[in-house]
Amino acid sequence: MTNDIKRKHHFVPAFYLRGFTDPSSDNMIWVYNKGSNNPFCEKPENIGLEKHYHTFENLDGSKDTNTIEDYFCHVWEGPTKTIIDQIKAGKFPVGDDRKFFASFLGLSFTRSPNHRANVDYATAQMLKSFSQFSATNQEYFVQSLKDYEYKMGEKLTDDPEELRQYILEGRYDVKVTPELYLKMFISHGIQLGLVIAKMKWAFIRATDRFSFLTSDNPFFFHDPSPSSSSFWRGVGLLNENVEVTFPISKELALIATWKDSMTEMYIQGSHELARTINRCSVAAAHRAVYASEKSDALLRLVRKFANDRPTVAVG
Repeated sequence: MTNDIKRKHHFVPAFYLRGFTDPSSDNMIWVYNKGSNNPFCEKPENIGLEKHYHTFENLDGSKDTNTIEDYFCHVWEGPTKTIIDQIKAGKFPVGDDRKFFASFLGLSFTRSPNHRANVDYATAQMLKSFSQFSATNQEYFVQSLKDYEYKMGEKLTDDPEELRQYILEGRYDVKVTPELYLKMFISHGIQLGLVIAKMKWAFIRATDRFSFLTSDNPFFFHDPSPSSSSFWRGVGLLNENVEVTFPISKELALIATWKDSMTEMYIQGSHELARTINRCSVAAAHRAVYASEKSDALLRLVRKFANDRPTVAVG
């Protein structure tokens, strides 16, 4: 019997996306790509994925396409679906359920293409900066190069000075292997969950005019205070004014904050609050917004944020 090789890997689980379907379109989801003016309908299981997104190379050179995808399917999806169903039924998560769901939220952030792109970019920039710094000292660079060639058993260049000058000029890009990101995003997501679980939570109900939507990067946080220098930059989950939004379904969304003034409860949202949460979801989207309706107003909003997404600054 041959193993079922999984090539299409989800970064947004299909069970979660089913909470945003359009009943008038055979329970499919409207997809608004940030680079397109043409939204389209698709089944939840056919979106929020990428070929070989979780594939990594083993030490023997073989490709592992199943381990990470199976991990999410078997460990996270069933329990999280149960918790979400309970939340939708009005049961506020406590204890282990709260911690588990908080880790799911953290993983929704670290698993996203936007976070992966940011990590790859930051890592590449740091590696490039370190290489250029090392190349400023000719003697150190030559000795390090010899040590590396001896350790790896291969000759990189016959002209170390030419290589050193090439590195110093910086007219090249550093490509990060997928293994680096894949080794740490799960543990980082779970660790973020430990922080999220300690925040104050409130569940916001949608209005008759505005259903909630989601995206390929559903976990969003920012500092809305007037003293914040920017919508995106310099914000972490431990900032005292940070606010988190996460759409649970088209009917319900989570808001989390450190503010003692917020009571943990279910709240009927206003039209303005629902619009604000949706605006956050669109702004956070890396490439795609997922919604339960086709709307010219939503298309205009997606186009407004076509070139926006959370980024990291490397200094």
